[in-house]
Amino acid sequence: MVTAPVMVSRAGWGARPPKSVTMLAKLPTPKLILHHTASDGQDEPSMRAIQTFHMDVRGWRDIAYHYVFDNDSPDVDLFVGRGAGVEGAATLNNNDDSHAICVMGNYEGDTPSPLLLERIAHLVAWGHEQGWWPLGFTGGHRDYGSTSCPGDNLHELIGSINDRAEAIYEGDDMPQFTPEEEAFLKGIVARAVEVKVAANEMPRGEQLFRSLKSKLSLGDVSTDKVAEVLVTAVQGPPGEKGDKGDPGAPGKPGAPGAPGAPGVGEKGDPGEPGKPGEKGDPGPAPTSATGTIEISGITYP
Repeated sequence: MVTAPVMVSRAGWGARPPKSVTMLAKLPTPKLILHHTASDGQDEPSMRAIQTFHMDVRGWRDIAYHYVFDNDSPDVDLFVGRGAGVEGAATLNNNDDSHAICVMGNYEGDTPSPLLLERIAHLVAWGHEQGWWPLGFTGGHRDYGSTSCPGDNLHELIGSINDRAEAIYEGDDMPQFTPEEEAFLKGIVARAVEVKVAANEMPRGEQLFRSLKSKLSLGDVSTDKVAEVLVTAVQGPPGEKGDKGDPGAPGKPGAPGAPGAPGVGEKGDPGEPGKPGEKGDPGPAPTSATGTIEISGITYP
């Protein structure tokens, strides 16, 4: 099951009511088309500006797109446009059997961030699971009309976005690794031959392992040969503390001294105080599925 992406509702970005609404005749649509705005934009004011242009200048019923991403790195936001199942206005001669996902920015020159690509793929996978569209883009705007949209730098990544969407749909919802993270993981794995992962004790442990194998091309490496390289992303359950040892029994007080003889007799010697009981042995040290690991002199985490 694909988790629902976080998105800003129409009310959240201050959308105007549409002039009218026409529902798509059939779902899922056979086409899912990728667009860009060809201009920079971030946050709610940009959404309102796009809607105003489309409604007041173009004369359309509403903002043209079904969903829109901004390019406000590192906080990429997803906005609901017309929403799924409503006929759009983004792709001439194709609006009655397609959905349109748009990204703010001009990707003739801009480079999409890894986070943006991940969020697009997540939306594609989730929308497919909802029964709205195919599991992947069927093309960019340029594939359905005379335009450069969605820009060379975004259009050339449609295949990799679709591959990622398919992986997410099949259960791999771990984000793509950055080059720094990948280098770190490879370094850990290279030193992890003798370190075992308690995958059955970690939330999503098996899923993390499959994702790691796939992304780092680990082949047939088994789960007991890979270190807990992803504990920073997913914390295992805390281990149970060891039982405390029983406290030693208290020492007995010494016997009172015998009373001295009447008269000039000396006082009796007091008895020796009892010795305190010995402390019980402490229980075993606490354990945890995400405890510190030592690998060839490296302590992690």
